[in-house]
Amino acid sequence: MSHKVHKEIDGLEYESKLERVPLDHIEYNVNNPREERGKHAIDDLKESIREMGVLVPLVVYPKPGSTNRFVLLEGERRLRACTELYEETKDMRFSKVPVNILQTRPNEFDTVRTMFNMHAKRRKWSRAAEAEALGKLIKMDQGRTSNPGKLADLTGLKELNVEEDLTYLSFSPRLRQLVTEDRIGQYNLILLGRNLKTIQAVFPHLLKEYGWGQITDVLVRKVERHVIRRARDFNRLSSLAHTCIENESENVYIEAFGLLMKEPKFGINEMTAFVDRELGYKVDELFKSRCEAFLEALGAHAEHRKLKLDPSIYDLLRKIDQLIGNVKPA
Repeated sequence: MSHKVHKEIDGLEYESKLERVPLDHIEYNVNNPREERGKHAIDDLKESIREMGVLVPLVVYPKPGSTNRFVLLEGERRLRACTELYEETKDMRFSKVPVNILQTRPNEFDTVRTMFNMHAKRRKWSRAAEAEALGKLIKMDQGRTSNPGKLADLTGLKELNVEEDLTYLSFSPRLRQLVTEDRIGQYNLILLGRNLKTIQAVFPHLLKEYGWGQITDVLVRKVERHVIRRARDFNRLSSLAHTCIENESENVYIEAFGLLMKEPKFGINEMTAFVDRELGYKVDELFKSRCEAFLEALGAHAEHRKLKLDPSIYDLLRKIDQLIGNVKPA
């Protein structure tokens, strides 16, 4: 008497025997985070499948009310790659894919939880997609599971990643959609979130006055317009705050931050220049460090140009020399 052998994948049972299922019998999972860049960046995977086939089976479960249709749980990139290959070549080798069929349909919560654990072991999601999936998980559980430690245990993520994902989710849907559309880097938002949390800790009234939503919207729009040019510039929001606090000049930072919020062409470079000017280089160590940095940069540039400098640089050095000649030693 024959019997079916079962295995488990992340606690979900499936038949050990592989099935080959037609592409058009598999539906994409609405709970799988959408990665716009990932959908198209599959050329290498297509070449691998063209040469060796699909080496890792997809995981599917039966579609309710159907005997021969399935919903995808894991393997979206492989399914898309095979679909594109079949559409391009009409080669019957790509018309079906190997699948593991789960015995029972998981509920939505278990679907997303299982996706997390599968992606942790195989191909990781982008940080943006990971955060969106975490948001779905929290919403499905009606907010009961929102503690970073518990979420880390549930998803297999590091607790620090969970905390940053939660910060990412605090941004508006409009800003997160910009990341999905690849119009702004996900790292911009993650880095911005880190620094705003620091500012919130040392200048809480600024976050109350302008609001998290307004601040993030203003700053991201400045990134889009290239008023703020690099994501790592957001780190200066924190460093400038600490500089002003150390020099007992909190009012300088508050004024500079206000200009950042209100003036369209006032970016973080302008904020840095404003703080430097208002502090007046009163701290000898700060001025000394900037002189040392300038000297190092000048030496590197001269070496790169084989000690031949542009006339404009000579003019600048002459002005610096004249200025130094007018400065008296302390």
